[in-house]
Amino acid sequence: MRCDWRVFLGALALGSGCAEEPTLPERPCDIVLVSLDSVRRDAVSAFTSDPTATPNLDRLAREGVRFTRAYASSSWTLPSHVTLFAGAPEVVHGVDLENHRASPRLAFLAEVLGEAGYRTSGVFSGPYLDPSFGFGRGFEEYRRSYGEELERVVAGGGSPSEVEVYSHGDVSAARVTDAAIEALGRAASDERPLFLFVHYFDPHYDYIPPAPFDSLFDPDYAGSVTGRNYLSNPAVSVLDPTHPAGRRRVVDDRGLEHLRALYRGELAWTDAQLGRLLEALEDRPAGRRTLVWVVGDHGDEFFEHGGVGHRRTLFDEVLAVPMLAWSPGLLPAGREFSAPVSLADVAPTLLEAIGWPASGRAGLFDELREIGSEFNDGRGVMSRLVRTTYAPVSVGELSLSGERVEVLETWTEAELKLLRRRGWPRLPDGVPVGFEERWLETLGEERAREELLWIDLAQHPTEPESAWSEDFSAPGARAALQRFREAYGELLERRREPRAAGAAESLRRELSALGYAAWSVEAERLVLPRPGEAVVAGH
Repeated sequence: MRCDWRVFLGALALGSGCAEEPTLPERPCDIVLVSLDSVRRDAVSAFTSDPTATPNLDRLAREGVRFTRAYASSSWTLPSHVTLFAGAPEVVHGVDLENHRASPRLAFLAEVLGEAGYRTSGVFSGPYLDPSFGFGRGFEEYRRSYGEELERVVAGGGSPSEVEVYSHGDVSAARVTDAAIEALGRAASDERPLFLFVHYFDPHYDYIPPAPFDSLFDPDYAGSVTGRNYLSNPAVSVLDPTHPAGRRRVVDDRGLEHLRALYRGELAWTDAQLGRLLEALEDRPAGRRTLVWVVGDHGDEFFEHGGVGHRRTLFDEVLAVPMLAWSPGLLPAGREFSAPVSLADVAPTLLEAIGWPASGRAGLFDELREIGSEFNDGRGVMSRLVRTTYAPVSVGELSLSGERVEVLETWTEAELKLLRRRGWPRLPDGVPVGFEERWLETLGEERAREELLWIDLAQHPTEPESAWSEDFSAPGARAALQRFREAYGELLERRREPRAAGAAESLRRELSALGYAAWSVEAERLVLPRPGEAVVAGH
């Protein structure tokens, strides 16, 4: 019998299996899954007109499959990687904030491949991939690979300021590749096929690539702007609580051009290290067919919509990511796949590639092998971001420091993109008796106001504010909203509530050093109803 792989994931986690367990081919291919942190699609030369920036990624595109419309499921690392490993978007896995951890009922890719007979190894280089968030599940070996100085500081219990300096300035890509190649060596004598996960953190800010990549794309720059302390550099941006992004741009156009050149340098440096890994894969003994899958977990903003960094918006500069699949003899060379795809599509497609049971729309492997075919049946992809910010709360003469919670969700299909925003304030714990009731009375309908917009990306690729519309009378927009609602309802039925998780103090310092605050919001409070009830009903 053939079991639905999503049912099988749940069965594994609950300690039972299908009535008849599936079997793999005699020698399935090895799988290498590469995650590039903070890499936007237009930074990779295979997706632009620049032929020099990322030659190794370009080679994978020429000799494999290039996904021209791949999207991250969120604009920051933790939820995006849970989606990547679980094959399910945030509405299903519920990991929206630092205090959330995926339910054990939702098995990860490494767990399934381990059950399928694979040797499982992982190498990571960013704090949000730490095992404390559950990412070690299913891996026989899962190793941290920070740069030498940061590793020494973290291992020695360095102060928060030291961790901040070294985490932002960490250069780890070479050590990541070394660790990955060592994992290949340890697997050489193993009869089992190999699953290797490799995470490159260096493209993440700060933008301080090693020479010669630091001057590769802007050799004539003579200004004073640097990529160090990027998120808090007063020469780049300054705090501004009135600004939607929380910071206001200061850097001039020439300085911003240099920052983007430094960012490209980070990616070129990482690409060079990826090239070393590809060479090691090709140097292995004949007969070990390998499927390499490379994807960005999210992008970065350079003030396109007033923001800096990521984890603030769901515009395409943080959602549109590179995705490439390469396996000579298994996948066609030069295939361009133009239908919208998500990080949630990766795990089921990899399982299909090795012959492990998979069914339904999520797996794309059969379509990837059909040169010239087009798989664009109205499918859409969903992304989600939960933002929390400090917000004063007042009733009469009493004021408290509360929070504002905002949930953003997008649905992208064909050339249409829908954006849903819902926000509400949240009181701190321990408020005086009666304060909350009086406060809620003053809020009225504003407590959970929902905004629903759409845009035509073909006509407005930069997503200007003026091009978004609240009018869903156009047939295409209304139909897209209906599909969004239907998909949302199906995802809610599959939801697995995450568990609360607390990070160790050393990890908290690392996350704080990356510019993130550790918020605590109960996951069940973030579950929203299906979008656009009144619009779809015609009211």
